[in-house]
Amino acid sequence: MLLPLVAVLHLPQAYVAHVLTLSVLLPWLWLSRRMWDRSVRGWQRWSGWDFSYCGKFVASTLFANQLGAVDIVIASILFSSATVADYAVAARLAALFTFFQLALLKRFAPRAGQLLQAKEQATLHGEVEVCRRLTIGCTALTIAGVLALAPVALPLLGNFMDARVLLIWLAIPSLVQSFYAASDRLLIIAGQANVALIFTAASFAMLVVSPFATAAWLGPLAIPAAMIFSMVCFNPLIAVRARRLVGVRTIALSDAALIACGSLALAASAIVPSFINAAITYGLLGVIGVYYIMTATARSAADDYDSALLLGARTPVSDKASK
Repeated sequence: MLLPLVAVLHLPQAYVAHVLTLSVLLPWLWLSRRMWDRSVRGWQRWSGWDFSYCGKFVASTLFANQLGAVDIVIASILFSSATVADYAVAARLAALFTFFQLALLKRFAPRAGQLLQAKEQATLHGEVEVCRRLTIGCTALTIAGVLALAPVALPLLGNFMDARVLLIWLAIPSLVQSFYAASDRLLIIAGQANVALIFTAASFAMLVVSPFATAAWLGPLAIPAAMIFSMVCFNPLIAVRARRLVGVRTIALSDAALIACGSLALAASAIVPSFINAAITYGLLGVIGVYYIMTATARSAADDYDSALLLGARTPVSDKASK
């Protein structure tokens, strides 16, 4: 809401930074009311585990945040300014791919924490599966929508039609990540900060190092290739740890097949851009998205699904379990 206001009032460019600050500050001030809520347990002395978890989680978050910035820095070192501009536009549009994914995970995390504390394993498994399917479905549909609108949106932003190919390649790591996102958040809420730290640190190192070795052959695609490779290589760590921790199956054979089909369709659309390839790719992503959302809806409508976590977030899990 504030960025258009800056443009309408013809305010100096520095006000863009002020808008970014307010966009973070105001929501956090609103949420900080919880700190003064007497129904929430108050301050207490930290243990050694608390300091260890906090340090690892903060480091993991820093690595994850820098993944969204270091790619443009690497591109500016390796490629021309015109190429960097195309990549910057593609990267900002690619951030939209995970918009609904982040919203779903923020809703899922506190409920998963309640279920872990109450040791409701069966309910937790159902909750993880519903969140995982919704995340995959929403991400697939968002990717299809953004890519379908890209030919219309990119000319409005300037002479950035070359960014469309980069945008398609950047959709592949987002699609792969969506299959593991729920398990990754489950491990974080369960106190397994080591996995998140290893994953983000390894992905950061891969993104920083590998483009210098592959840029001569791949050109600007070296950066998306590094992202894809890191997702394929390191996400199994999340799957293995989630399975050992709570017995949650992160990925099945059918999921792997759909990952492969979606990724290959996106790659074909990027390599041979044509209307037919684009239509096939968007259609396939749409089918994947609708399939996972429908199966998630069917699971949440089942008699044994704890809908109180959806309809009444404030209902204590322990009270429901004791009845």
